[in-house]
Amino acid sequence: MQDYNSLHNVIKLILGFFIGGNMSEQGADKAGKDIATGLRFLFQSLGMAIFLGVILWLLPDLINSIRWW
Repeated sequence: MQDYNSLHNVIKLILGFFIGGNMSEQGADKAGKDIATGLRFLFQSLGMAIFLGVILWLLPDLINSIRWW
């Protein structure tokens, strides 16, 4: 008789819904690389947005200091 209450079977069932089936090792590696690439793009985009925001925030003071110079 199979043990349907084991944690292994529950995790396998949940991951089957989220991933869409069983995943091979190569598929897991590719998914990990895709996630890492997406996170790298997210952090680079956030960094550029913050940098641009700071530049635009300080731009009026820079213009005033150049004008009075």
